[in-house]
Amino acid sequence: MRSDGDGIEVLHLDDDEAFLNLTRSWLERENEDIEPTTATDPERALSLLARGAATDGGVRSEADRELESVAATGGPPAFDCVVSDYDMPGMTGLEFLERVRGRYPDLPFVLFTGKGSEEIASDAISAGVTDYLQKGTRGDRFTVLVNRIENAVDQRRAEQQAERSAQRVRQVFERITDAFVAFDRDLRFTYVNDQAADLLDADPDVLRGTLLLDAFPTIEDSKTVTACRRALEVQESETVEVFADPLDSWLEIRAFPARDGLSVYFRDVTERKRREAELREERAFTESVLAGLPDALYAFDRTGDLLRWNDRFAATTGYTDAEIADMHPLEFVPDDETGRIADSIAAVVEDGEHVTVESAFETTSGERVPHEFTGAPLVAEDGTELGLVGIGRDIRGRREREREFEAVFNNTFQLTGLMEPDGTLVRANDPALEFVGVPPSEVVGVHLAEAPWITERNRDRVYDAVERARDGEFVRFEMEIDGTDGPAIIDFSLKPVTDDDGEVTLLIPEGRDITERKARERELERKNERLEAFTSAVSHDLKNPLSVADGSLDLYRETGREEPELVDQAADALDRMDRLIDDLLDLAEQGRVVADPEPVDLSAVVQRALTGVGSEDVEVTVEATDRAVRADEARLVQLVENLLDNAVAHAEQAARVALVDGDRLVVADDGPGVPLDERDRVFEPGYSTSSDGRGFGLAIARDIAEAHGWSLTATESRWGGARFEVEGLDSDPPGGD
Repeated sequence: MRSDGDGIEVLHLDDDEAFLNLTRSWLERENEDIEPTTATDPERALSLLARGAATDGGVRSEADRELESVAATGGPPAFDCVVSDYDMPGMTGLEFLERVRGRYPDLPFVLFTGKGSEEIASDAISAGVTDYLQKGTRGDRFTVLVNRIENAVDQRRAEQQAERSAQRVRQVFERITDAFVAFDRDLRFTYVNDQAADLLDADPDVLRGTLLLDAFPTIEDSKTVTACRRALEVQESETVEVFADPLDSWLEIRAFPARDGLSVYFRDVTERKRREAELREERAFTESVLAGLPDALYAFDRTGDLLRWNDRFAATTGYTDAEIADMHPLEFVPDDETGRIADSIAAVVEDGEHVTVESAFETTSGERVPHEFTGAPLVAEDGTELGLVGIGRDIRGRREREREFEAVFNNTFQLTGLMEPDGTLVRANDPALEFVGVPPSEVVGVHLAEAPWITERNRDRVYDAVERARDGEFVRFEMEIDGTDGPAIIDFSLKPVTDDDGEVTLLIPEGRDITERKARERELERKNERLEAFTSAVSHDLKNPLSVADGSLDLYRETGREEPELVDQAADALDRMDRLIDDLLDLAEQGRVVADPEPVDLSAVVQRALTGVGSEDVEVTVEATDRAVRADEARLVQLVENLLDNAVAHAEQAARVALVDGDRLVVADDGPGVPLDERDRVFEPGYSTSSDGRGFGLAIARDIAEAHGWSLTATESRWGGARFEVEGLDSDPPGGD
């Protein structure tokens, strides 16, 4: 029984499980160093052969791929020897041998078969089998098998050892491609190769047999001589780097001691030293840049091990460099942020994306410091993705500025926003969104001219304004928009914002609601018109009766006679003046806007108006007035009364009052009508075609209509007379509210 201490791993393939177990028992009995592994399936055997041998740690499921992986990585097989049966289902022993030889041409392979013939033996030898042995039932067959395994493994191990020795010799000779010299123990040259002769600028034949210091006396105290003497003394190799002034080069000198002398290798490392100097300068520059960065820099590998960080990183987090080295990147962010940050890291490391995310550093004291983190793939020179590199920027100042901006942007009565130079809306403040009643999603990314609050008639105007503002012009005008509470008028402007080069980078749209101001302006215009009417009436209509009264009194004074005609003329003039003054007061009063209209029975209003109009000679027809309208009742009565008074005054036989289409009150007559070119003038204060008319009735009616938000127009009736229409009545069924 052999036991030399070197284990022998044997893979035994046979389709007979019982025979495998028998063989295992004999092998372990004959040699306790043999460790057999059995398999009944050739594919399984191939997998076992490769398992555990791959240097890259990967074992594939398919046997051939496993063997290929092992061979590709240069890994050895998992066994020292293979023993295989010949006659097996699915694959013969020789076919199995061919598969093994394709990956391991030198692996010992013993064909141990119960089917013996010269043909099989010949085929086995031709296929590269190490040994061939027939099975038997006696124990000596297993003893022979053990002997064949031991011999085959010993021979292969000897060959491997010889190969390793030869490899070392080759490496020695390959090193001698450098400049090489050999010394005896007295530092006398015994060998000088051509490279060394060139480097030392000396004849190798002259140097051989010469002491080193005799050949080069000036180097006695040099680092080279010191290293050679020390190597001989302590019998350990020495390496020094020296600058050779005559050669203007850096040399690396390596001295290897032996019992009978010293082997010394010289290598010109000037280029390496230059690269190292450049690298030191580059590293110094990089370190200074990193140290000067106002942001925290970090780099970590795919597993999360931090590779690099700068001083700002440590100062911000409060951790020491030693602590940082043992931490995972997710330990620097708050717990409620780790999921989001982990997703961002995965997007960089796994998908190669560049990401930017706002989160926070959590310091050693638990403080959250808001930061904007960026990440990009960390890639080696050969393109291998190593991990992630990024910076963290403190955004506390920016957050504060953003809060200040939001406070100004959203806490104002101005409707404002931000736009790209092409007119695309970027933001709108809260007052603007509330005013027009739309969410931000319907605003952002939309051209201002296409915004839902811009009316169709103003769309082109807004497009033009954007073009002008993009060219640097400040644009301002008034326009109507669709607000939440209906149409509104805004004072609109577009202000361009430019960079240092004068390039427009942003547009600021602003709007101020001036709907009430415009209403006040219109009211003021109406008041001014009434004032002009007063002026005209006073200067014209009051002047004539005043002249009559004044003239009658003068004549009475001059004659001294009591003439009733003069008194009557003065009294009539004064009476006319009194009526004119009442009309003027009505005109002023009726121009006031109706603030709180209430439901009024239109039929009752018409009846009240009829009682105040002398219509004995004219037949007045009332139609479809059984409705309620929202109005100031007293003023509506006066409006209808004035229109009926005008109709009765001009009608020949008939007049008509009717409510048409539910929102138009019509008063018509069969009189001469109003000429087309006079239909606007009839509403001017003081206009009358009658000699005894004062010309204020229709003007007062128009003011009452406009005070309600209605309109009053003149047209032609079906009889050819005058027809006055009050449009825009808010009518309801009787009793409505």
